Amino acid sequence: FFERPLFKPGHEAGLDYVDRWGTISQQEEVFINRWTEKLPGIRQSNRAYIVQGNKLRADTFDDDVMRWLPDGLREDVYWGKRKFETLDELMEVTGKSRTDFELLAKWHNALTGRGNIGNFLKNNNQWLNALYYAPRFVVSRFEVPIRAVKNIATDPAMRGVVAKDLAAAIVASTAALYTLDKLPGVSVDFNPLSSDFRRIRIGPLRIDIDGGFSTMVRQVVQIAYGKRTSAATGETYDVPRTELIGGALTGKFSPSASFVRDVLDEEDFVGNDLDSPQAYAKRVAELWTPLAAQDVFDATQEFGVIGIGTAPIGFLGGGLTTYGPGVDWIEDFKPYFAIPTDPNKIGTKEHPFSRTIYRQRNPEIDAKLFILGDVTSLMRIKGNSLPSASRAVPLVLRLIRENNIDPDDIKGIRDRKDALVAAEEAG
Repeated sequence: FFERPLFKPGHEAGLDYVDRWGTISQQEEVFINRWTEKLPGIRQSNRAYIVQGNKLRADTFDDDVMRWLPDGLREDVYWGKRKFETLDELMEVTGKSRTDFELLAKWHNALTGRGNIGNFLKNNNQWLNALYYAPRFVVSRFEVPIRAVKNIATDPAMRGVVAKDLAAAIVASTAALYTLDKLPGVSVDFNPLSSDFRRIRIGPLRIDIDGGFSTMVRQVVQIAYGKRTSAATGETYDVPRTELIGGALTGKFSPSASFVRDVLDEEDFVGNDLDSPQAYAKRVAELWTPLAAQDVFDATQEFGVIGIGTAPIGFLGGGLTTYGPGVDWIEDFKPYFAIPTDPNKIGTKEHPFSRTIYRQRNPEIDAKLFILGDVTSLMRIKGNSLPSASRAVPLVLRLIRENNIDPDDIKGIRDRKDALVAAEEAG
């Protein structure tokens, strides 16, 4: 690696090299705690992650520099017959400025998740990592589009580089997603308000191939519009911008910071109660288990042995998420959520009846809405006030059995139990 013909000028230009044994600022954020090196399998994972990241960053930088070299010299550099000792030497043969090479290094740092955060924050990276998970990576996702616009507008040497990289990433990935969207059993959500934005959906499995960029775009769009679309139901609803901003900030907390937040809130990030030692133990295991391992475990729980086949996706940087019941019901909910909530718009040719009547006429939709918590009670048969007098009750029971759902995870059932306990305590 260090014998590469372009290593020294690249290092001088500011191309990041992650040193496994270097200072805190030089290490990989995901493995920044030295004690993790002592855990079985972590040392090997750390080494593989760092080596691959350094190689990818160096290879892409070298590839662009090679394009700037004269034809005859390019072949000598490729075969290692010519090495450069300084950046000035490389500047002389390419005709590019020091600024061009520094911008190129920063561009490839950002593309590979090494955000350019300045010397002060870089030297105090351990404090950032105590609060946030991989802060330089998060910064890099926002830095790339900003740096792309700036480079195209101000630096002629970088225009071609940026255009090439963006075309390769955006056009190729979008073409792949549109192609996959046409396959049976596979779909892709292109709604930027949805948490499934640009994710490949196969049943309850979600695959993200955008390396964190689609998440950044979704959060920006949601905050700009003050809206969010449910991935389970397809309903778009208003959300306070303060809540969206808070969620974006706290969602990137480190495991330690996340645990402190959960203890103070007495619930985890998605609202599951932490009301027993077992719940706390489960949360601790979730927070400190590597994300890729969690993803593979969830996929295996859902798909059995076949789920192990998703392991390469997670370990090679792709995002994997496995949802519980409800994610396959989104098409079922579209007619319901298309009905306006404004009573003045009901009774028209387009919307002849309300959502309430729709639920009465479609007990399966009523049952699914109840399971997901969008409604907390079931529609009853007209003229009968008994809770069991609902055509949706047997459907709820069937869906609970088929999807292996814990009834206490259903908000309507949990609320009814809490009400009964409160009534008993009150006498």
